[in-house]
Amino acid sequence: MADKLTPKQEAFAWAVGLEGKTYTQAYKDVYDVKPTTLDKTVWRKASDVANNGKVTARIDELKRMKAVEMQRSFHWTMQDAVNELLFVIKKNRNDLLRSDRDGYAAREANNKAILGAVSQLEDLRRENDKYLSDSNRKLRAEADIAEAKAKMLTDDSISVDTTIVIGEKYEDE
Repeated sequence: MADKLTPKQEAFAWAVGLEGKTYTQAYKDVYDVKPTTLDKTVWRKASDVANNGKVTARIDELKRMKAVEMQRSFHWTMQDAVNELLFVIKKNRNDLLRSDRDGYAAREANNKAILGAVSQLEDLRRENDKYLSDSNRKLRAEADIAEAKAKMLTDDSISVDTTIVIGEKYEDE
């Protein structure tokens, strides 16, 4: 029973671990803090509670539980986003074609939905290109480092004081 937290410690851990509050916010919410209490006093006491080993362990446990739950409940990939945006474009395009065929004026909402989806697809493409470029640059740097290390191991003329320059510009950048 020594591992049990007090109700206030549990509420503090809950506020920090699951609700994402700062130590200060959690302390003010859980403990009876008078309006006249100095901020530095609240900070110190909140830190004391947070640094209690049992409370820290509980906060970590609650954060892990929250992360697992979020992963389980929200699995959204880039392809899912692209598929949804393409669906919006196709549906609204079909509505536009139908209204044109039937002689009705196209709804402004359809046009905005298509333009918004196209814009978001372009943003996703740009983000993906940036990610791939950054990943490629990182892989090249790691290859340069590995090559330099291999050269150091096989080249007797390189001393411990040798400086190796890594990160030259590549032609395709």
